[in-house]
Amino acid sequence: MLQKLRLKGRVRNSGRLIHISLDLRQQFLDELSLSVCSTNQSPPTRGNILLVGDGGVTSVELGLIIGICAEAPLPRVLIKHQKFQLDGVGGMATVLKQSNLSSIVFCPFGRGAISSLQRRLLYKEQLVYSSLYSCHQRTLQRTRHVIAGSHHIAHLVNEELILPESVRMETKSINALKRALRPAGLLCIIDRDAGALDSRAIDAVLANAKKLKVPVIYDSKSENLACNEAIDIIKVNQDQVRRWFGITDDSDEASLRGAELVREKSGAKCVVYTRRTRGILVYWPGTKNDPAFLIRPRKKQLFDLVSVGDIVTAALIFCITRKYSILHAACFAASAAEFGLDRRYDKHFDLRIIFNSKL
Repeated sequence: MLQKLRLKGRVRNSGRLIHISLDLRQQFLDELSLSVCSTNQSPPTRGNILLVGDGGVTSVELGLIIGICAEAPLPRVLIKHQKFQLDGVGGMATVLKQSNLSSIVFCPFGRGAISSLQRRLLYKEQLVYSSLYSCHQRTLQRTRHVIAGSHHIAHLVNEELILPESVRMETKSINALKRALRPAGLLCIIDRDAGALDSRAIDAVLANAKKLKVPVIYDSKSENLACNEAIDIIKVNQDQVRRWFGITDDSDEASLRGAELVREKSGAKCVVYTRRTRGILVYWPGTKNDPAFLIRPRKKQLFDLVSVGDIVTAALIFCITRKYSILHAACFAASAAEFGLDRRYDKHFDLRIIFNSKL
């Protein structure tokens, strides 16, 4: 999964940082398209993909601007259409299902309206799911995006409080995770501080994954940096690196230093560092002086960023289950994110169609 590559195309070196041009990225995608499975054929995985962690619901509300509010200088928006979709592990499972990959979802549920809506959407998408119990109080989020007149008017968050469960129920949940890991081909953890997992559950599931030699992708959304050598790939962003180490994203060299620190402190084998409009930095050294790779993005009008981070993680899973190298996978993930930007409100699509699209 973390094999080294000999680059055949033109590359530009900036110290230890190798810039992957758009031409070279396209070369990688062409190589992948030759080996991708046919539409009716299952991918070469050992078993299901296990998606564990933060869930939730996203709603996109599309409307028209019909004037200015009389009480404040704010636009008056008439909502014409509302679409609900799963967020977090549920959203990734939906994308993977449409891309012919089966998964099992473990996420938290409570007794409120957001939990009820999440269950209905999971049932509607025909996804296999189970409740994730914890001894700690958690929250489940519904994120509302109001879009009108080609503007993202509002980003609103509603939270549902999930009360702590007993130690017995948490242990039952951990044991269910261990059973689901035995036939799994890959484990992906979506971690948010107030979301789904606590340290006891994380340590237990990662220890079992290491014992069973199940590859692990860790999508970190928490305040604290995860530290566990069982993690194969950890995905982070520039806000987290700044919070953890005080390193800004002002330069490529600073970002490389941030990626080095993430790998050093987390114990993960590989770091995928998403930098918004600056691209994706991939760092998986065998030695201290090994290079990192920066995948430059195409110029895009950033309009609708809803679920783009989940698309990147789903695309990484899509490639890793097919035994592609991490650099090929990251190039595919960058293209998937750009494809998601073009699709605007509809972020659930078959990843395989990217191979046949002009990006």
